[in-house]
Amino acid sequence: MGEALGGHPRDEAPIPTVYPAANSPQAWSASATIQAAQTVLGIYPFAPAHLLALVKPALPPWLSTVTLRNMRVGDAHVSIAFTRQLDGTTTYDVLDKTGRLHVLEVAPPQDAEPSTESWRDALIGWILAHAPGRVALALRLAFGDDP
Repeated sequence: MGEALGGHPRDEAPIPTVYPAANSPQAWSASATIQAAQTVLGIYPFAPAHLLALVKPALPPWLSTVTLRNMRVGDAHVSIAFTRQLDGTTTYDVLDKTGRLHVLEVAPPQDAEPSTESWRDALIGWILAHAPGRVALALRLAFGDDP
């Protein structure tokens, strides 16, 4: 992180300070807010398969609603409202959608029971069943399934 700190003599600044031309904020810190929102809301986009997977969205107790507007996934756009319920669970409602996009709620990996098909296998099966032509072939190769 040397590109973000330094450039001042110790007698002027006894602690690290922002360098005058450090491009602050830096891209890695500016994107942290977006990544935090993606994690809390369980958003996993798969644009080639026209899929937006939601894995157990969970708003914190101090945040009752979040609305994402005009989120782009491939060529599609979607607006989704997330609401924290009284029991602590978070529900969602698709407000608007343009283009070809499937919004699918999937369970997290730790919820999969060993005797049943795993969430990953179920999701891969769904993606492969809905992906168009050559995209399905590319996904089969990427997932390690025989084409």
